[in-house]
Amino acid sequence: MPSKPIRFFWFISSYTPLWVILCISNWPINKTEGWLPLSIFFVAISAVSNAIVVWYLERCRKSSRHHTGEIIVAKAVGDLSREYIATYAISLIGFNLLGLKGAISFAILIAFFAFLYIRHDQIIYNPMLELFGYRTYEISMLLVDIPKENDEYRTRNGVLISRKTSHALQDGQVPLTPIGHDNLFVEVRT
Repeated sequence: MPSKPIRFFWFISSYTPLWVILCISNWPINKTEGWLPLSIFFVAISAVSNAIVVWYLERCRKSSRHHTGEIIVAKAVGDLSREYIATYAISLIGFNLLGLKGAISFAILIAFFAFLYIRHDQIIYNPMLELFGYRTYEISMLLVDIPKENDEYRTRNGVLISRKTSHALQDGQVPLTPIGHDNLFVEVRT
């Protein structure tokens, strides 16, 4: 399972569209509107969190400890990203972060979302994965490198993060490494 700091940065990364919108809306156009340090903060957390997520995924993709799976079914989970943005990110745009009440309310809500996201290891809910060229799939697979006498461990359902299309995944065997729970995998680069 990714460490809590990695899951925290993954959470921050998943809200990148919100951070960009808040950066723009708090950018000081004149002396009475906006606050430059707040805009810079949103740019910084977006850049740092996305860099950490990509670094972590690429590190996992270079793993020497991996399984070989034969993907039986791969169904794209792209709808989750759109639902995530519509449900959570867009609803947070209306907060006035320059006022004390609005800033505290916003911080409490973000902290609550972060707690749930990290505790339940919901790292697949990240629309930025698609922007960076990753695809998320619900998969059913057969782990071919586990001995046949352990049939209950050979077949797995789970989620796979990959750069391949679903058709490419179903053509042959795919090296993958588990991250998160036993049912969350990243395709290993060979």
